[in-house]
Amino acid sequence: SWSSPLVWTNSKRTELAVCGPDWVSGLDLETGDELWRLSRFQPFSSSPTVDGDILYISNSAKSSTGPLLGIRAGQM
Repeated sequence: SWSSPLVWTNSKRTELAVCGPDWVSGLDLETGDELWRLSRFQPFSSSPTVDGDILYISNSAKSSTGPLLGIRAGQM
């Protein structure tokens, strides 16, 4: 993954969004415990961003475009 982690403050909690080689997860800032994980993606090509209660991530493989995914706070 080529992305930077992001501190995501939403209406449910504050967490650290981290993209790995084929997954994205949310971590508890105080304990480091994993709160949720989505996996089986191609490598992430950008850092996550947020708009309120929605975390956006995108992914793609070399020479192709991938989807833009939105994760709503508290849904995972």
